[in-house]
Amino acid sequence: MAPPWAARDFAGHAVDFPAVTQGKPAVVVFWATWCPYCKAFMPYLKNIEADYAKQGVKVVVINAKEDGRGDPRAYVQSLGFAPIAVANGDEIAKAYGIQYIPGLLIVDGKGKVA
Repeated sequence: MAPPWAARDFAGHAVDFPAVTQGKPAVVVFWATWCPYCKAFMPYLKNIEADYAKQGVKVVVINAKEDGRGDPRAYVQSLGFAPIAVANGDEIAKAYGIQYIPGLLIVDGKGKVA
């Protein structure tokens, strides 16, 4: 099961997982602005969200292991869609056992990591 968590998005609003998914599946991605693999992958999330919107799939991006050189908020805004975006996700990454990024998980609507 995916560990539940509470965090803040880049606007400072509370985000509670898994409640934010409203019982729908989620694509969960751990990323950082300095990560070239993240920069290559993140734009594809827009297509994933569009392709699976009818099924209610949510895209959750969690900024983790950030080194202070980039601007994560500006990067998320540049993606061209509005994922559920969490700032300062190091503790969430630790709870999920994420050692390297990008980290990608699929969580079903019942909270189970697929």
